[in-house]
Parts: sequence; C-alpha cells; structure tokens
Amino acid sequence: MSSDPSDRWREAADSYSKACKGIMAMSQSIRYVGVLNRYGRTVAGFIRPGTRPMLNREQAKNEFFVLSTILRLSADTEGAIGKLEHILVRHEKIKMALIPMGNVACMITIDGEEPQYMQIVRDVKAHLNKISF
Repeated sequence: MSSDPSDRWREAADSYSKACKGIMAMSQSIRYVGVLNRYGRTVAGFIRPGTRPMLNREQAKNEFFVLSTILRLSADTEGAIGKLEHILVRHEKIKMALIPMGNVACMITIDGEEPQYMQIVRDVKAHLNKISF
C-alpha cells in the first residue's frame, strides 16, 4: 500500500472495481453494482452489458445521494438501535439495496421481476464480508 494519497485512492478504486465485477457475476438479475462514497458519488460501478439504464444521470445521482444521506444519518442512532445492515428500496420495476462497508457503501439494483431478490442481497452481503478494503 502506497503512502501517496493519489496512489491509495487509485488502489482503493481498483479494489472496489474488482469487488463490483465479482458481485455482478453472482446473478443475471443484478442490473447495476457500484461503490458509493458518503455523498452518493460513484467511486466504482458497472451496468450489466446490454442493460438500458432506467434513470438518467441526474436522476441516478439524486437517488444515490438520498440513499447515502439516509445511511450517513443512521450512524447517529447506532448506539440506540444497532448498526444498519442495509437499505432496501422496492420500486415496481426495480429493487435497490445499499449495503454499508465502512466509509463507502455497495449499491446494487436488481430486476423488479426477480422473486429471490432478498437471497441476492444476502449473497452480496456475505461476499462483501469476505473482502477487506
């Protein structure tokens, strides 16, 4: 691990990209996987090839910001109600899960028709628990 901040950031981004690719390979129902910083900005992320995004860039940015804000604000209540495990948002056409990972969070979107979406979320969480960032 380098001591230069730009090298450390690049190494972290590479690590996040590898994790995203591993998660994407877990299920054909995963449409998007990304790592977001505390402000909802994408550090690394991939849309499944051949998948048409449902949100434009601005809509996605706003959605990610809202979810990461909830994640950040929930840190204030950890002492009273425990650590947040994940955030799940269910829309008619898509499911979104945000899974905290220290200073960042993993965001996945899953096809709305997938009946086993919670199993996918559990599998992704188990995968992330095996990785050290």
